[in-house]
Amino acid sequence: MKKQHLLKEAGVAFVAAATLGASVSAVAPAIASASVQPAYVNLSVNKIAIGDTVISGTGTPGDYININDITGKKVFATGNDLKIDASGHFSLQLPAGYAVQLGHTYSVSDSFNLKDVVYFFAGSFSVDTVKDGRTTITGKGIPGHYININDVTSKKVLATGNDVKVDSLGNYSYTLPTGQTFIAGHKLILSDSLNLKSLIQVIVSN
Repeated sequence: MKKQHLLKEAGVAFVAAATLGASVSAVAPAIASASVQPAYVNLSVNKIAIGDTVISGTGTPGDYININDITGKKVFATGNDLKIDASGHFSLQLPAGYAVQLGHTYSVSDSFNLKDVVYFFAGSFSVDTVKDGRTTITGKGIPGHYININDVTSKKVLATGNDVKVDSLGNYSYTLPTGQTFIAGHKLILSDSLNLKSLIQVIVSN
């Protein structure tokens, strides 16, 4: 019997389809994050975002956790590398120089029950911190895609169509018109114009 769980949170999204006797698989278009914990799977992964260097979550105390970057073909934890503590928590510091990467798919599994697998996807674009008084917003995305930017608070369309293109290195940047700055507390919504389901909500910080 197939069960599907859809969890979204601004910043990585997961879609996990769990089938008894089969692995859990996931796809997601946005930079968002969420814990995925199907009813019969004793694993959950805490919120992650591009640039994070720690992957953590909860599981069965005493069990061991496997963590892999499927896209990058990297094994971060296997065998008895990462044990779930007595309170049911685990945490893995990624190797020096490595962070959660744009567009990569990661898997987390319980080494005592390899049917219990959580996959998560690191999305199609990200946004750097936006601060009060700044005039530029930057981030990373898929080269060749375009980014829409809207100030929801002031009801202004800042960039749309082909205004802001992600360059060949995966970076984008948008500068406000002369005399304008970002204002603390304002809500900004960004999207990938080729995938309008990929939305990120940003609150301008002080």
